[in-house]
Amino acid sequence: MSRLSASIAALLALGLSARAWADPLQPLAGPAIEGDGQTPHTVLVACPSCTAADKLRVKGDGLTLTGSSVDDDGFLHLDLVAEPVAAPTQRRISLRVQQASGKLEADLNLQVLPPRAAAIGLRLDVDAVEAGGPPVKLSWEAPPGPLDPAAARYAISASVGSLGPVSVAADGSASATWTPPATALAPERVLFGVVDLRAPDQRMGLGSLPLRARTSLSLKVEPDSENVLVVDGERFGPVRASPSGTVAFEVALPPSLGKGSLETTTKTGERRSQAVDLPLGKGALHLILPLPPAVPADPTRPLGVWVARVDRAGAPLSGAAPTLSSSRGELGPMEEGVLPGLYRAAWKAPAQVGTVEFLAEADGRRSEAQARLIEGLPSLRLEVEPERLEAKATSLSVRATVTPPEGGLSRAAPPRLDLAGARLLARPKLVTGAWTSSFRVPASGEVVVQAVGEQPSSGLPPARLLAWAGPADPKGRVPITLVAVDALGLPVPGLDLVLAVPKGAGSLPPTGKTGPSGELFIAYDPQGDAAPAELTLGGGGLSLSLGLLPGGPSTHAAGTETHRELLARWQALLPRQVVPREGAAVVAGRARQRRSQKRRQPGQKRRPQPPAPQRRPQRRPPQRRANPSGADCQAASRARRQRRLGTAGHRRLRRGLRSRPAGRRWARWARRQRDRGGQPLRRVGTPGRRPRPERPALPQRRAGGHRSVGWPAAGAPRPGRRRRPAVQPELLGRSALPHPPGRQAELAHRRRRRP
Repeated sequence: MSRLSASIAALLALGLSARAWADPLQPLAGPAIEGDGQTPHTVLVACPSCTAADKLRVKGDGLTLTGSSVDDDGFLHLDLVAEPVAAPTQRRISLRVQQASGKLEADLNLQVLPPRAAAIGLRLDVDAVEAGGPPVKLSWEAPPGPLDPAAARYAISASVGSLGPVSVAADGSASATWTPPATALAPERVLFGVVDLRAPDQRMGLGSLPLRARTSLSLKVEPDSENVLVVDGERFGPVRASPSGTVAFEVALPPSLGKGSLETTTKTGERRSQAVDLPLGKGALHLILPLPPAVPADPTRPLGVWVARVDRAGAPLSGAAPTLSSSRGELGPMEEGVLPGLYRAAWKAPAQVGTVEFLAEADGRRSEAQARLIEGLPSLRLEVEPERLEAKATSLSVRATVTPPEGGLSRAAPPRLDLAGARLLARPKLVTGAWTSSFRVPASGEVVVQAVGEQPSSGLPPARLLAWAGPADPKGRVPITLVAVDALGLPVPGLDLVLAVPKGAGSLPPTGKTGPSGELFIAYDPQGDAAPAELTLGGGGLSLSLGLLPGGPSTHAAGTETHRELLARWQALLPRQVVPREGAAVVAGRARQRRSQKRRQPGQKRRPQPPAPQRRPQRRPPQRRANPSGADCQAASRARRQRRLGTAGHRRLRRGLRSRPAGRRWARWARRQRDRGGQPLRRVGTPGRRPRPERPALPQRRAGGHRSVGWPAAGAPRPGRRRRPAVQPELLGRSALPHPPGRQAELAHRRRRRP
């Protein structure tokens, strides 16, 4: 019992380290494995007690271990290669770690997806087409792979003719319309190429179609005979031959037939059939597959340029690569790709933006393509001064250095800085190659500086989701950065994302949307849970799992080499730095001491406090009152009345004054004076006012509730109103009973209007 108590005490003394969980081997969620049989995928397993001297053993169906390592933070790095699969599946592996103190065992379930590289099969609704003919429909299905078919986007090109827009169905199938050219000088083959813009270097397809050209064909036959020409099963004629023995046909010739059949009927009725030679169309042709509309000007990330080549019959030509050239950049040698007749050349883009043109030539035929170069991914470095704030410091200087790609030019726009609760004091200035900004920060707490390097987008659909977590803040929340990128590694802005926590007791915002540079900053609140958590981030047909260990950031990258490279580049483009503050704990301790002094024990005397320093009273300058005008007096009276009655009461009073004649308003004010002074008032007239002229009597209220318009007769009560008692005339003098302010203003206005 003593040893157990000592062990518990040791754990409590260590504060129950962040990596003290139940399972000795804990897998860290990451990107799913792509089963292509050749690309290694790194899987991370947390093992705090593992060392480099331990022996690892992995058994799994369809998974091969190619390498393993243990880092200083207690993570096992397992490099696995999955066999090719045609559909998403689950693979189970058994992991055994042999240590000096014992053996650790665990079973891991890993998700394996089909590879990204796949061929797209094109279908045509006709076998041949004639120049100037009706449009032709092209259709294809989405190949299997890790990408969601419903979010697919395609680009298609053709060697001749014009193509319409591509429409994609919910199941990933797509179609487009091709219009043949109006005329053709010679029969030829039409070549089509389609690529998936989410992986233009890995998912592509080819298709071809014979284009017939209508040509006049002259043959030597029996004079005055009847002749029929059969070409590819189609009959042309009958045509009567001339007396000299020649006959001409208007024939739509295919590009690769070469032979036809001529049926002749002589004058005597004899029938003959013979083979005739037909002129062949153009030879082999090639086509540059569609390129992305925008390419980053980054020499460190080569782009694959694909060229397809077929013969006049549509068969792929293997071992006969065309010549490829570019107006800018550096091209590598042509190598045959995954499909027969497909050739690929690695192209390194220049570091300057602009336009690049590609030209493929073979057998006197040309194929051209064009792309636009935009800025590549830079790197961003932050320098904060001071590195640690004083107790009540409120000023902070941030220096951001933007390093463009290799050979690129420095950007003219500064990066975007985000400091929670801070205020920018001066605009960013470019000083010695770095952008310097000054901020006023709160006088308490640490300051988090988040920088965002502005990066243009290519307009391509999202191809990957990148996510990483930083160290937890004082409240225990874990900041998470998520980036949506396309196949070229450029950002995808405005992408709607759905966030969830399938494993763990913490919480996340349910939804989010990427910013202008494809970024999204969120925070995971563990809510006191000390167990590993798994977060699921999805959007745009993509999904990513991020594993979090309690109290520690997941800075270790999993997935393929391409995924880890993109993750490192985007972490350098979105740096985050925490600036601590000195004396934060001392200030909190003092505050707690003051609160404890207020709670004295019974019988304890109050500790004498030093007298507070007397402050010198500040002398305020005298305020001068301006001479108010008539409008100012009315406004002041209205304000006083509004304060006395309130806003609603003042509005009711104004409505009541407008709805009654001047005499009734005065009578209401007189009753108030009577109630206040206790003297009876009786009204017989209104002093200082002309008598009202007699008005003719108006008709009474009609049946049915209709009320006539006009005033009632003189002395007659109003319908629906009670008659009020009169006021004594001897008490209506101006000196004894002045008019209220509103009445005075009204009388003055009426006097001014009198002629």
